[in-house]
Amino acid sequence: MEPYDWTPIDNEAEDDNGIPPDDVMLGTAEVLGTLFHAQAVRVEDIDGLQTATLDPLNRFLEFCIFDEAEGHYATVEIDGHAGEYVVWLVPYSN
Repeated sequence: MEPYDWTPIDNEAEDDNGIPPDDVMLGTAEVLGTLFHAQAVRVEDIDGLQTATLDPLNRFLEFCIFDEAEGHYATVEIDGHAGEYVVWLVPYSN
């Protein structure tokens, strides 16, 4: 699986160059010939709790509630973006 076209979303703030922060991103991934929305949220460990660094629409919290997972999710590094991200896939609808 190789996600591509990562785009920052949900972030109204911009840096001095007019670039939105990349704490929440949306991309596309193809797995076994099927396209998926790839959602990525940058996380950090705060007192043993995996926490989104900036997530104004609470996508990560909603994902955690939906999944009812205990503990930490596996994280990945995304080329060209600092930090570690939790990524989940949602299939395109027909």
